[in-house]
Amino acid sequence: AQSLQNYERAHSEGKEQLVGQLLASDNQDAYLIDVKNAFSVGDELLLITPKGNYPLKVTELVDNKGTPLLRAPGSGYQVYVPAEVAIDSGDRPMCFLIKRSEHDHH
Repeated sequence: AQSLQNYERAHSEGKEQLVGQLLASDNQDAYLIDVKNAFSVGDELLLITPKGNYPLKVTELVDNKGTPLLRAPGSGYQVYVPAEVAIDSGDRPMCFLIKRSEHDHH
């Protein structure tokens, strides 16, 4: 948990917002996200992984009952986002989704 705290502190001054953390899941087609801050379909996020960073456009959001969402409302929700990069289940808890404000057109 220490690395996450350092991470949040390091990024709190910048134009980046932590919107979610990946949870361990064997689903290769989607990432299971523990939502930290709201994000929406159409958002351009950055996926931070131990193997590198990848742009991730949110094309779809589904809750854990399979219901499509337009928006992940915020902390306390878990949602699925289509996976574009294969990530081992064990690495997923070390992966984060970041929203950059300059990509924010709302």
